Amino acid sequence: MRSGQGWRGITLLMVTLAAAALPVEGRGGKEKKPLALELKLPPGCVRLVKGRHGTLSADGKRLAFARETLGAMETWVRDLKAKREWKLQHVTMPVGWTDSGTLLLRLGFGVDPVKGVRVAKVAALATEELPWALAWTPDGARLAYVRSMKGRETTAVHWITAGGTAARLTSTDGIRTDQAVRLAWSPDGTRLYVNGLFQRGDDKPWRRIGVVDLSQDALHVVAEMPDWSDLPGLHGMGRIYRDPRAEDPSPGRQMLYLRPDGPGDGPEVWSGSGAHFAWLAGHGWTEADAFVADAAGTETWRLTNDGEAKWSPALDAASRRLAFLSADDGGNGGTYKNPLVRVVDLRTDTLVDLPIPHDKGIPGELAWTADGTQVLYEIAGGAYEGTYLQAVPPAKPAPEGAPIRRVDILPTDRVRAWLASYDADRVHAAVHRAEDAWDPVYISALRETLATWALREDDHGLTGCLIHLLEKHDAREAIPELRVALGSPRTWVLCAAAELLRRFEAKEALADLKRVLAATTDDASRVVLAAAVAAFGDDAGWEVLAALLQNGKTATRHAVCLELGRIRLPRSVDLLIPLVTDSTTFDPKADPGLRTIGDAALRALRDLTGKSFGPDPAAWKTWWEGEAGRNLPPAPRPPEASEKPRNG
Repeated sequence: MRSGQGWRGITLLMVTLAAAALPVEGRGGKEKKPLALELKLPPGCVRLVKGRHGTLSADGKRLAFARETLGAMETWVRDLKAKREWKLQHVTMPVGWTDSGTLLLRLGFGVDPVKGVRVAKVAALATEELPWALAWTPDGARLAYVRSMKGRETTAVHWITAGGTAARLTSTDGIRTDQAVRLAWSPDGTRLYVNGLFQRGDDKPWRRIGVVDLSQDALHVVAEMPDWSDLPGLHGMGRIYRDPRAEDPSPGRQMLYLRPDGPGDGPEVWSGSGAHFAWLAGHGWTEADAFVADAAGTETWRLTNDGEAKWSPALDAASRRLAFLSADDGGNGGTYKNPLVRVVDLRTDTLVDLPIPHDKGIPGELAWTADGTQVLYEIAGGAYEGTYLQAVPPAKPAPEGAPIRRVDILPTDRVRAWLASYDADRVHAAVHRAEDAWDPVYISALRETLATWALREDDHGLTGCLIHLLEKHDAREAIPELRVALGSPRTWVLCAAAELLRRFEAKEALADLKRVLAATTDDASRVVLAAAVAAFGDDAGWEVLAALLQNGKTATRHAVCLELGRIRLPRSVDLLIPLVTDSTTFDPKADPGLRTIGDAALRALRDLTGKSFGPDPAAWKTWWEGEAGRNLPPAPRPPEASEKPRNG
């Protein structure tokens, strides 16, 4: 569960109809006005406009924003006090303001916010330049940008002054633009924050976060992430999921990405004084934590240890609090469940969660107001689309000279929290994290996870890995949950559960196994279930196995033979001996060592008895009823858990 969730129980997402339709005068008499939607907003929250990409002027008096019309983004400005708004002639969106009040546009130039005319004293791009990312210094005198490239082509950060002086930051060579790139100037314009996907030559691509000292053209890297890290907003909404332990290292197998279409990030990663900058980083799946560094990036602090989905970090002007957007796995195919603004106090242990009005929209582009009393963010899509202001409680007093607090990763807490996620990929990640650094405290959470996910229609393969992990650590405490899993709508899940119940010798599950066996019609599942029932010595299982051997398809009979080789009871030998001469051919591609049903029966007999009399049923029968006396030798030493095949 999240920490600091006092707001979470509040019902925010209700959209209600007005109590009655209001009469409206018209030519044909009174018409009924359509019922209006009434938005239910959290305390302290107000929607400023229905437009997106909202950005406040430095004095807080004007809001620039964009509205989409016929597929094109139009730039608008609103006077917040007079509640008057107007459209500019530029078909683009705003990205910020200079300190003097010039409005900065995505096309790469600044304009007068009232007349819309270009401002000559602000750095601007050439008309033909197509920027993928851009950022101005607070005075607008210098503009940094990254060109938009095709595919995996690379480029670097360039900068240009209002006077036309231009340069390339060679320390940033290798930036790819098939993922998001973030740029932000320090308030004094001497350092540039860079967050992008870097690849040089055939090297493996890595997302690097750092700061460039312009006086030396040196990039100091503070964090690196795999190219597939699924932080919201880095790439398209298609799920990026690769297990780092199974990656293909060859350069030719690198992934191609869709352009980002998820939540945007705001530009306020620097504090007002420029003493610190912030970022989010994670090294697997949607894992993310918040960090802050001094201006040069030489000293860093970890601010969170929950590993939950986060995006759009913003430091307040006083360098006292970091705000960011978060949700229960915000990368889940565009689903943002329980989104909120989280505010972390850098110098105390205070954590504040502020709810976001939400139905199906995507929140993004978070920024603080200059006085630190509110945050501004957008919601794209859904009934709540628009730009919002949300009040933030004031920071609690901190001792004079209090240092920035560091937090440590708490891996067991993180894994247990992820196991409770609603997102299959995040739970899958948690299962493997638990496997990599095992702790017995995971067993109870794994049991709950199994009971939840085994009964769902799909789980992206996590249940097999989960059952394997319980088996690996001999978690017999999970027998009740394995019995629950026998009710899964997916046959392979109930078979995996039946197999482990058999390994655990959970005879208390016999009635459940028999019930499921009686209701199951496909032969592959019946083989596994019948073998489990037979292993407990119950006639119902033996009857099904004998019937499948007699009347089943070749593949089914082959599977029954191999299962009998694992049931160390005399009835297995009785059923196998008559089959040693069966020349029915089995698919050699499935098991090249077993060409016929007779071959499968001989392998099973060898596994049970340690003997090899070949395809001679008389020899087998003589030995079995004579010297052996219908007694099987002790089973060989079972393989260690690490030697067993993985299920996921």
